[in-house]
Amino acid sequence: MNSLEELKRKLTLSAETTEYDISNGINGIFEEIAKFLIESCAIQKENSIYAFADIEFYFYNKNHKDIITHPRDCEAMQWYVNDFGGIDLTFKSSIKPDTDNTVKSKPQLKDNTYFGGILIRGLKNLTKPEKLVGPWACAELFRLHDACGGCDFPTLIMKETGQSIPEPEARYHLVRKDNEQEIEKKVRYILSTYENGNDENLVKEMIKSFTEFKDKKYRYILKNII
Repeated sequence: MNSLEELKRKLTLSAETTEYDISNGINGIFEEIAKFLIESCAIQKENSIYAFADIEFYFYNKNHKDIITHPRDCEAMQWYVNDFGGIDLTFKSSIKPDTDNTVKSKPQLKDNTYFGGILIRGLKNLTKPEKLVGPWACAELFRLHDACGGCDFPTLIMKETGQSIPEPEARYHLVRKDNEQEIEKKVRYILSTYENGNDENLVKEMIKSFTEFKDKKYRYILKNII
């Protein structure tokens, strides 16, 4: 990967993308993107440049039912404020309510829905001694901006950081207690945001999927930095 345009293409998955397909499997795409972001990209805000030091991947489609992912409807490579106040770099995503009344209607999980993003958990300032540790700390970069139109909004740029991609590990603290009761409670809470979330067959399916995906190695953290 050699450009932001190519990164955007990699962030454009679909409802049909599979987990293990050799040519464009989701696992391989996550690793490609992580390598590019950590080694060759950064976030610029005014005179400061921040390298990616801790990122986590989340993506849902019918072939990769990672229900932990926050639903969204957006284009690839946008900044997205997730449900817990952190910032994601988005995958192309499509999930909408069945009705036009989008304010009151909940989205539905269907075979043609797909959505996801890359949670920014840690950043290292390359211009001065500063580390941003945790999603909320990273999100501070995106909170205050010039109301008169100044160009101070965080921008993704190409930048050789001198860093190397680490070995992936499991994502951070997806469930408080690793037992069946806590997992079911978490899944039912997540599904409450969907129109068809009370379908017991769907609940059972997503409990199984949550159990499968909770330990997936989708986090890339530079522990010597964060």
